[in-house]
This record gives sequence, structure tokens and C-alpha cells, in this order.
Amino acid sequence: MRALRLILPFLLLLVLIWLGFWWYAQSQLVVGFHREEAKLREAGWTVSHGAIERGHSPLVARMSVSNLDLTPPGAPGARPTIDFPTVGAHIDITTPFTCDVELPHHFSIHSAQGNEIALDADVIKDDFRFDPDAVLRRTKFPFRGGTAHVSNLRVSIASSHFPIMTIGALDAQLTFNPKADANATSMSVRETFSNIAVSPLFVTLVHLPFNGRINQYSIAVKFTGPDFSQALDSLGTPPPMPASDPTAQLNAQLAELGARLRPWASHGGHGTFAVGLVIGPLGANLHGAFKFDQALQPEGTGTVTATGLPAFLSAIGTAQPRFANALAGATAAAAPFMVKGPDGHQKLDIALALRNRALTLNGKPAATLPEINWPPAAPATR
Repeated sequence: MRALRLILPFLLLLVLIWLGFWWYAQSQLVVGFHREEAKLREAGWTVSHGAIERGHSPLVARMSVSNLDLTPPGAPGARPTIDFPTVGAHIDITTPFTCDVELPHHFSIHSAQGNEIALDADVIKDDFRFDPDAVLRRTKFPFRGGTAHVSNLRVSIASSHFPIMTIGALDAQLTFNPKADANATSMSVRETFSNIAVSPLFVTLVHLPFNGRINQYSIAVKFTGPDFSQALDSLGTPPPMPASDPTAQLNAQLAELGARLRPWASHGGHGTFAVGLVIGPLGANLHGAFKFDQALQPEGTGTVTATGLPAFLSAIGTAQPRFANALAGATAAAAPFMVKGPDGHQKLDIALALRNRALTLNGKPAATLPEINWPPAAPATR
């Protein structure tokens, strides 16, 4: 009994702490939605939605929004609208620092002319990990990582259910560290798409090789160094521009991004990247690392390797004879970089190097990159 008298107050304290966190988390989920809504409106998006509801279970902090419609900025009459029947988010008692996003398995995109594209998936999972201290301090970007998984995504014309494209699986992982020093990872992104295929009708009409299928595409990028937090702050918040001038809007966004990346580039910012592609007999990979010189111009090294390239080009030539001359030119251009692999077959192997804006392939000059004229650094926001 004595032990029970000691344990009960402790359990009661834990319950009270969780209930306080539950109430705060639900309110912050709603506040966070309104904050993102305001950012989109400032950037020229049109946002409309139905009721916002909070959860009732004391074990899960939950928020849901019905009939969310998003229309990006652009010329009137040419802007599609993304329609989500419902969107929500919840924080479970067992994972109090992870926010699970609840996306519908069916949503649609409406054109201004009334056409509708439907998107359906068997599984959609999306979550973000956040920094409690950043939330309490109301930091603009409190998230510190996340994952996403989509399986069997189908894109079709809604009125006829005509299939346009399918994606077997999509997986993504992200990490953010605004407090990174010169040797720590500031941000990393990894995405993998598997079994991307277009409609069999397109394959037949256009004579697409490999049954119109991309077996796998992957990309991984890692940014290292300090002062990357300003770029994180700007994510998802492009500057507002007139909706009738998308080119000016894009230029303004690039200038804004450049201004926020400049402190990172000038204080030792560097990174690595990797791209992989598998289509039919072709297996290609690009790996590299980059940094910035004293003039803030990029430099780095990389490698391009590919197996099955001759069979890949031959298959395209068979399916599309009109490209025969171009494919012959591509084969001739690749010939100096072909080597014999361990299995005895020909393999593409290219060493890339960029220094003083001069790009070389296997030590031979290939191109000169234009100079980057960095905009002035953006003022610190933290």
C-alpha cells in the first residue's frame, strides 16, 4: 500500500502533464495550419476550406480540415485547383514529438476548363519530427525531419477513369539541422521512385520502348555547413508576385533563395549528391561532391557510370527509327568513355571535375559554366 501511495501521485502527475501537452498540441496544430495558410496566401495562392475540427481522444492530439482547395499563383484561367476532401494531422501519446500528416487516398486536380485529374493511392504515410524547443519559441521552421511513403499511386482522367500514369512506390526521407556547424549536416534529402509507368495506350501510340516503364529513379542530396537556417526559413514561403507574371515570380524566388544561401556558401558550405536511374537494360549512376571557392563559384568532382548503355540506345532506335541520327551521335560521343567492366561488357565511366568554372570530363575540357552573380545576403531572421 505504501508503494501504491507513492506511485499514484507520480502517475497522476504524468497524466496531468500529458493532458496539458495534448491541449497545447491540438491548439498548435490549428495555429500551424493557419500559419501555413497565411504563407500561401501571401505567395499568391488561393486557399479555401471547410470546417476545422479538433480531436476528442485524450490519447491523440488531432486536427482535421475538410474540403481544402489550393490554387497556385498564375495567369487567370490557367490555374489548376488541387482538391483534398480532408486533410489532417495528429500527435500520438506514444510518439509525442512526431506529427503524422493525414492525407486522403483520393484527391483531384481541376483545370480552369473543367477537366479533372484523379489521384488515388493504396497507402499514403507522411510524418514530421519536430523540435519541442523550437515549437515553444515559435520558430518559423520547427521541423527537424520527416518521412513519406506512397504505394500504388494512380493518375487518371476522372470522367472516364482513363489511366495516365502509375507509380509503384515513392519513399522520401528528410532531415533538418539549423544549428549545424561547419562539419555537421544541415539538410539531407533522399527520394526513391519505383516502377513508374505510363498508360499502355501511350506505349502503343507513341511506340515507347521498355513498355513505357522506368524501373527506378533515386536522388540523394546532403548539405553541410553553418548558416543554412535562413534557407530553411524560406522553404514554402516564396515572395508574393503578381499572378499574371509567373516568369517574374520565378526570378524573384531564385533571387530570394540565392540571398538566403549566400551566407552558407560563403562560410564553407558544401555537399554531396547521388542520382540513380534504371530503365530497361540501363543502370546509370551519378555521384559527386561540391563546395565553393573564394569567389563563391561552385567547384567539385563527380563520376558518371552506366551499364547496358549500348542495349538501351539500340532499343530506343528500334522503337523510334526517326531518332537514328541522334542516337548514332550519342553513341559516338559516349565511345571515348566506354571501358570494359568486370563482366566483360562495355561500361560508361566518366570522371567529372569543376574548377574555376571549367568543367572537364576525364581530364579533357568540356564546357565553361556561367558565373554566379550572388544577390546580397538576406538579413538574419533568427
